[in-house]
Amino acid sequence: MPPTQEAFKEALAFCGEGRFTDAMHKLQQLGDDHLARVYADKLADVLQQPEPSWDGVWELLHK
Repeated sequence: MPPTQEAFKEALAFCGEGRFTDAMHKLQQLGDDHLARVYADKLADVLQQPEPSWDGVWELLHK
């Protein structure tokens, strides 16, 4: 598996464990990868919550 895919897989595993900060940092290390940036931004929002949690479901607020 390419290093980028391995790092992304590891970040998703961190999310599943509730390790959102670790996941965000791992995704930020992937640089120009668009999907990694999207997930890192989502995790930044999650971490702003008083009790960070995320079940992996995205609530779409705009069309």
